[in-house]
Formats: sequence, C-alpha cells, structure tokens
Amino acid sequence: MEGACALVRRASARDERLSNEGVCNGAGWAVSYACMLSTAKEIIISVVGGAILIIIMGTYRRWFGKQIAITYPRADDILSEPKPLGTGRTFPVRGTFKYLPKDHTVWLLIEDDQTAHVRPQNFEIIRDDVAKTWEGRIWGSGMGRVKIIAVIAPPTSQDFFRYYRHLGELRGHVYEPLQRIPPECRHRVSVQCRLP
Repeated sequence: MEGACALVRRASARDERLSNEGVCNGAGWAVSYACMLSTAKEIIISVVGGAILIIIMGTYRRWFGKQIAITYPRADDILSEPKPLGTGRTFPVRGTFKYLPKDHTVWLLIEDDQTAHVRPQNFEIIRDDVAKTWEGRIWGSGMGRVKIIAVIAPPTSQDFFRYYRHLGELRGHVYEPLQRIPPECRHRVSVQCRLP
C-alpha cells in the first residue's frame, strides 16, 4: 500500500512540474509575458545590487584603505641622488596617493630610532593630481638608518608643521623634535632606509 502511494505522489509531482514548465513555455502570451517580467525584475535587482556593492567597496577603500604609498626609497635601500644643504644633504622621496581631501596635502617627516620623536621636513612637496604622484625631499647627515614617514596632512597639521619650521628658523635652524605625529594625520606610511 505504501509503495503505491509513493508512486502516485511521484507521478503527481512530475505532472505538476510539467504543467509549471508549460506555463512559462508558451501556454499563453499573458503568462509568458508575466514570466518575462519576473525574469527582468530579477536581472535588474542583481545589477542594482552589484552597483551598490561596488559603490560601498569603493567608499571603503577610499576612506579606510591605504591612501598613501612611498615608492622610492624602498625598505633598506641606500638613499641616492643627494644634494648638499648646510651640514648635511637632501634626498628625494617619491610616492603615490589615492585620494586627497580638499585642502589636504602630503607631508614628510623623519622619525628618530631611539626616541620615536619626529621632525617634519621643510621641503615643498610637488604633486601631480592627475597621475596621483608626489615627490619631496628629506634632510639627512652622517650615516645610519632613517625612518621616513609620509602623511596626508589636513589644514590644521599643515599649520602646525609650518609653525614648527618658522620657530626653528627663528632659533637659528635648530629644530626640536615633536613627541608624535598629530593624530589627525590618520593616513600615513613609513619606510626604513639607510643614509650613504
């Protein structure tokens, strides 16, 4: 008895499946049109959902991804292309950025290995906003390791760095180190390299 019931159920399910396929395969133009609209609706939802996902991912990368990079020098490179300046020399530093908010710019700093104090560098950064590249210089003397830090500086940090430079010039080019990088300079990257 149970075997006969199972056969009837399977046959019934097969008939229902065939009748459903017939509905969308030409059983009537109104029903076919409804099936087509249903499929179009699913496609549109998929495309819109994909577009929203791409926008969310782009926004995430813009605000939370790595915004700035140093392309030269690389880790453990020996700095090259020196230009004499005072008792030391200046060396080029190059990099890229993804996005600079309005009134923000790239600023270079050097960190002391022993104290972790930083010294903002006083050289102009040349930016190419189309290619999204930048180039600046750092000052170095003697031999040894140097940690170069590039930050995306908002206007308040830029004012602070300029004041630091002005104060050092008033003191006969004696620049006291800063205890830390201003916290609003959230986007930063560093590289450790060697002076020649």
